Amino acid sequence: MLFRSYFAAKSYNSLLAESAYSTEFVYLVPDTTAPVITPPAAQAIAIGSTTNKALLPDLVAVTAVSDNITPVASINVTQSPLAGAAVGVGVTPVTITARDQAGNSTQAVVQVTVMDVTAPVVIPPAAQTIAVGSTTNKALLPNLVASTVVSDNVSPVGSIT
Repeated sequence: MLFRSYFAAKSYNSLLAESAYSTEFVYLVPDTTAPVITPPAAQAIAIGSTTNKALLPDLVAVTAVSDNITPVASINVTQSPLAGAAVGVGVTPVTITARDQAGNSTQAVVQVTVMDVTAPVVIPPAAQTIAVGSTTNKALLPNLVASTVVSDNVSPVGSIT
């Protein structure tokens, strides 16, 4: 609520024999307007090199808010999931909420994309010598995939191609 206070005073001189008086009145203006929120753009972050998770950034710190009555410093701005929450590869919607002193609120959603930017590790098999057939001048290549070692910080070994 916005409080407005006014004061009025009136007095007469002694010839009119009127006594002085004053009055004060206050009226309330309800605040029904939600704050304005300007969230940051969509975010892209990389997972850690030894884990398949990334920590969500503090999006509240980079969100601009304003209100028609509540001072900016008094607007309560939150995010969910919280900053520092560990999230996996993919898109995580983060909801930012701004609430003014009258209880009006507005929300914005920021898409945070967590990416695996670390390439898999590939260890090829040792060099091999293959004999060529005496009549065909051709050799059969062995299955080198079966003896190749692969690993990744996110993807299971069986899903790496």
